[in-house]
Amino acid sequence: MKVQEIMSKDLLTTSANDTIQQAAKAMEEHSVGALPVSNGKEVVGMLTDRDIVIRVCSKGKSPSEATVQEAMTPQFIACRADEDLTEVERLMQERRVRRIPVLDDQSRLVGMVSLGDLALHEDPASSGKVLQRISQPTG
Repeated sequence: MKVQEIMSKDLLTTSANDTIQQAAKAMEEHSVGALPVSNGKEVVGMLTDRDIVIRVCSKGKSPSEATVQEAMTPQFIACRADEDLTEVERLMQERRVRRIPVLDDQSRLVGMVSLGDLALHEDPASSGKVLQRISQPTG
């Protein structure tokens, strides 16, 4: 099965210049824990709820003043829409991530694939193994 068959195509993004408060409000309204950060069609990073807590809240910064640029993770992994799901599962396990932006041949954002998408469309045992490996503590 290919990524394009299960990815979410309803895209919500944030800009590096948005405030953390704006991004967090969008996350709340759409019940998501991560947003691709884009400057138009190009993805320049990822912002997760964990990024907000670690890089803004724990440092005492104001969410209404801090920008997405300050909290986002600029090094992110992505996959292609025509990739096989087994490769995406491997990436999730290796990099310990639950969501991956999906890019087209011109590196434009076309979707997101999540552990939840895998759980809905893959064998439950397979997605369970991915979750187990992602969730193992590092040390």
